[in-house]
Amino acid sequence: MPPGCPRDLETDFIDYAANRSFKFYGDSRMTRLLNQEELSHWPGNTVYYTGAREHVTHCAFMMLRIQSVLMKGGRVDEISANYEHTKHCVHVFLGLMDQLVDEGKDAGVSTAGHVHFLTC
Repeated sequence: MPPGCPRDLETDFIDYAANRSFKFYGDSRMTRLLNQEELSHWPGNTVYYTGAREHVTHCAFMMLRIQSVLMKGGRVDEISANYEHTKHCVHVFLGLMDQLVDEGKDAGVSTAGHVHFLTC
């Protein structure tokens, strides 16, 4: 990200990722493994490939960064601020939830909901 962009939750993302074995590849067949040095110098506006877990983690932390920056009245980087990118991430989350339900892994799980009467 450009130096002027807020880096909210960057350290949290790095700490979280350090305890996972995310892998990044330079080709769609996922045969050309990239190390951190290569990835950090990967050209802008080009594609790299990764697994679903890193993809979901990226989406989750991006959405948290948006909320954190907006709560402070700051500006968000152009990728995080892109509606289509956020919509894509929501579809990733929903797709994973659909997969869990289809596999019967949602049975018996309950979540408490809170009713709020909101104002803007």
